[in-house]
Amino acid sequence: MVVAEPTSFDVGVHPAIAARNPQLRQRMALELADLDGIISVLHSAPDALQVHAPDWHADQLQRWLTAWMEAHAPFIH
Repeated sequence: MVVAEPTSFDVGVHPAIAARNPQLRQRMALELADLDGIISVLHSAPDALQVHAPDWHADQLQRWLTAWMEAHAPFIH
């Protein structure tokens, strides 16, 4: 889930990844940080990321996260 904040986005990490696979969460954060327009991705909590992307919209980020989850975490459906 993506929640827009004044200067960033709060991204909830699926509980199955947060609890069972922190390496997958790290991989998601690194791949997200490499995208154009993403300034930084911080681990704000075990089940959350703080994404600083001033030129992105919440819907755009949600679409990327959904596609990433479908490609990398098929066990979460």
